[in-house]
Amino acid sequence: MKYIKTFENLNEPQFGDYVFCEEIALYQICDFTSKNVGRIVDIEDNKNNIFCYIVAYYDVPDNIKLYFDIRYEYLCRDMSIKEIKFWSKNKEDVELYIAEKKYNL
Repeated sequence: MKYIKTFENLNEPQFGDYVFCEEIALYQICDFTSKNVGRIVDIEDNKNNIFCYIVAYYDVPDNIKLYFDIRYEYLCRDMSIKEIKFWSKNKEDVELYIAEKKYNL
């Protein structure tokens, strides 16, 4: 008998998801990451590593580029699950979340 396997909807960000992060770092980096959408380009499987999500950002200002790593041809930051506050498959959903947060809606 054939059947279709049902997939679980995991409550964790997946590869390719767009994310909103609140990073705990320098003010300039926190300000940038809290106003821009990132995208998960890799997930590290090391459970002992506190940072396991590699998030790529676009249009990074020159004054903070040195705090980003170049991986997979993108400017990236390592993020933990605690720093990722919202994620979605759609970029527009994350942009809407950032706008709501900005105006306290």
